[in-house]
Amino acid sequence: MRYWKTRPVPAGTHVGIVVATYNQPLLVTLGSLQAQTFSDFTCLVVHDGPGKEHFERTLKVFQDDHRFEFLETESREKVFGHSCRRRGF
Repeated sequence: MRYWKTRPVPAGTHVGIVVATYNQPLLVTLGSLQAQTFSDFTCLVVHDGPGKEHFERTLKVFQDDHRFEFLETESREKVFGHSCRRRGF
């Protein structure tokens, strides 16, 4: 088994993360990011189209954390998240 060696992060480093989703609550994924010791990041969650039940639940949990941004496409594009990730970049 490999062991991870931690390295110091240079001052001023900012990380951008794009998460593409469709009707998944993502509470574990985003909770894991939120718990990281490195906190200088922005996470853009792009929901592919309408179907807000799961998306709204996730939004309620993370809306007060300024590191998380949420975007929803107007229509479902059904291309396995590729267009959502492109939109995030």
